[in-house]
Amino acid sequence: EILEPNFNQKVTILISNLKQAYEEKKVTQLQTHALTLQELTKSITYPKKDVSFQIKSLPQEINEEVQADIKEIQKCFQAKCYRSTIILCARILELGLHRKYFETTGVDLLEKSPGIGLGKLVLKLKEKKIQFDPGLTQQIHLVNNVRIHAVHKQGQIFQPNQAQAQAVMLFTKDVIDKLF
Repeated sequence: EILEPNFNQKVTILISNLKQAYEEKKVTQLQTHALTLQELTKSITYPKKDVSFQIKSLPQEINEEVQADIKEIQKCFQAKCYRSTIILCARILELGLHRKYFETTGVDLLEKSPGIGLGKLVLKLKEKKIQFDPGLTQQIHLVNNVRIHAVHKQGQIFQPNQAQAQAVMLFTKDVIDKLF
């Protein structure tokens, strides 16, 4: 944590003043010192942890768009917007799978089937004899299922945590790295 100069001294004095106001039952002073302490603690800053989320190699045709999504993912993750992080990861998977299908078949599914989901996209790739590493399709389906819960109204609100968002990011990176 990064603290302003004399922070500890200021906190010590405020705590002493709070204690004295409490013992003397001076409610107004107690409230004033408590608010001052609250304001002072707002100045505490923590070094930001960088989110390392890079994809090794991407086709030039989708590189710029994926890189923009990665920047957005990093911002969302830093801001603890984990649902948004997951939704953007699914978008990257969608871009990658569409591109892989196009490179393999010459057919642009974005034009022919614009609303095709990740699950059906994986099936179409398998129909074209595109081989996936063991477990890769499960990773895609996992990200897709988490995305569905993040996007669509369910019985209860889905609030993914940091670890879940990180896992989705890792799966996304792994899938895209293996596709290309």
